[in-house]
Amino acid sequence: MRTNFLTLGEVSRKPSVKFDKDTVISQSPSDRKIVARNTMVHLAVSDGPPADGTILMPDFAQKNWNDVLAWQKKTSP
Repeated sequence: MRTNFLTLGEVSRKPSVKFDKDTVISQSPSDRKIVARNTMVHLAVSDGPPADGTILMPDFAQKNWNDVLAWQKKTSP
């Protein structure tokens, strides 16, 4: 694929509870970046929900530390 002097690069498939199957989750470089001709655009594409029994990592980014500690207390045996 080659459009507007960009080239499709690596396409990785990842399970997702947020995105329907075959939806682009992310790209690199990100949108609105100024890039050189022939830059490869790498994509992560949703493979749909993960298999049963899969452990999902919570998103702690930009969370208050006390909220993380509260989560830990709820999930500890």
